[in-house]
Amino acid sequence: MQTVWDCTTAMSNESQSPTQIAHILFLDIVGWSRESINAQGRLLSELSNLVTQCPTFQRSKAAGELMAFPSGDGMWILFRNDLAGPAYCATELAHLLRKTRNLAVRMGIHSGPVRFQTDIAGTQTVVGDGINMAKRVMDMGDDGHIVLSSQYASWLKQFDEWAPMVRPLGQGITKHGEKLELYSLVSDSYGRAGLSSHVTPMAVANAEPDGKKLDLVIVYKRNAKPDDQVLATLETALMADGHNVFIDRHLKIGVEWAKAIEQKIRAADAVVAIVSDAAMGSEMLEYELETAYDEHHKRGKPYLLPIRVGVDKTAEGVIGTFINGLNYSVWQGPQDDEKVIGEIKAAISEEPKPLAVDMQLEPVGGAVPPDSPFYAERSSDAEFHKALRANESIILVKGPRQMGKTSLIGRGAKAVSEFGWRQASTDFQKLSSAQMGHDDAFYKLLAATLARQLKFKYDFAEEWIDVFGANMNMDNFIRALDLWKVGH
Repeated sequence: MQTVWDCTTAMSNESQSPTQIAHILFLDIVGWSRESINAQGRLLSELSNLVTQCPTFQRSKAAGELMAFPSGDGMWILFRNDLAGPAYCATELAHLLRKTRNLAVRMGIHSGPVRFQTDIAGTQTVVGDGINMAKRVMDMGDDGHIVLSSQYASWLKQFDEWAPMVRPLGQGITKHGEKLELYSLVSDSYGRAGLSSHVTPMAVANAEPDGKKLDLVIVYKRNAKPDDQVLATLETALMADGHNVFIDRHLKIGVEWAKAIEQKIRAADAVVAIVSDAAMGSEMLEYELETAYDEHHKRGKPYLLPIRVGVDKTAEGVIGTFINGLNYSVWQGPQDDEKVIGEIKAAISEEPKPLAVDMQLEPVGGAVPPDSPFYAERSSDAEFHKALRANESIILVKGPRQMGKTSLIGRGAKAVSEFGWRQASTDFQKLSSAQMGHDDAFYKLLAATLARQLKFKYDFAEEWIDVFGANMNMDNFIRALDLWKVGH
């Protein structure tokens, strides 16, 4: 038996192909494991279809220079001789993903040693550290990131057309404790700027403790351009100084989001608000600014530090009521990166000073803050507040346009907060005609809005029954809400 084993081993070693360097693109679908079996199959099929549409994939496969293998929640693609092949394929796939928006995909690229061999079923396969490392590199990214190993990045930067797109990402630590120096492939049309949740900026990883580290929150409108570019630049700079920076990009919308973001904002030393014209009217941003404003008046923090993106003018609407009158930084392009970073760092390094200018006037139109000195009280205000204190079930505020109805309601909201009551608000002007065109759709939307803001979990699938009609369903919801609030 021993002789036979030695002989077999010798034959196997002689039949193995030599080790060589290959260039590997590893990719997977973010959140795939949480999907149902049917959804998993559909998502993998969609991803495979998009990959096969990439010109580089088609060309390399036709030339016999490419091999592709499934990996459970994604796949990996090996390029034998084309060093730039993974980069081209990744960027082509990123363009296709932006068009479809159905898949959340992260990618990792590495060049390393592999060996081609035949498995027990007679199928040609590939093994080696090059594949393992490509997987670890990919694991350090989030949705949209194209992460590069330091080895691959150093080689890719030798090409003039790729060098400007290779940017330092930070340091990642694998589950085995191995430290990886990582880069990302980024442009205006592909890749994801900014840190990954799995990566620490190199400056932070290598820095000695120095100075006070602050808890900072950056609020912004998701998927707005160029807001996300400003976000990425600012995040990297502040984390490089060792500050704890929280951004809500990884939270799901809903009650849990509201609870988590409110806790972070109320505990922060400062809140940096990225405000562009595209962000005006964002209910999320309004909620975040309102939370920061309220907490600042309670304990003197967090300080609110606005950045106006694209324009140097006062903001309008609800957002304007929170940030107008504050000193703000202006970002109008990448040339302002250093200026904005410097101004934000200076603002958080010392206690903000009072404005060295006269009191700012409120913008024309829209509501004014609840404690605005420019609010004009009317005789009806006393009646309104009396009805609040009497806990009237319905209080109707009527009046012509631009007469202060919204401002009065805002003061009422502040008053009930001081009473210790829970409150929720909605704006029918933001509803579509379809949402208001049918009573059941309208009532259900109103109930869902109240439930989300009050953090009340209501099983609409089981409790909102079509046969009961809109009125009875809404009545049941209010009764359940009334019972629930007794214990909360």
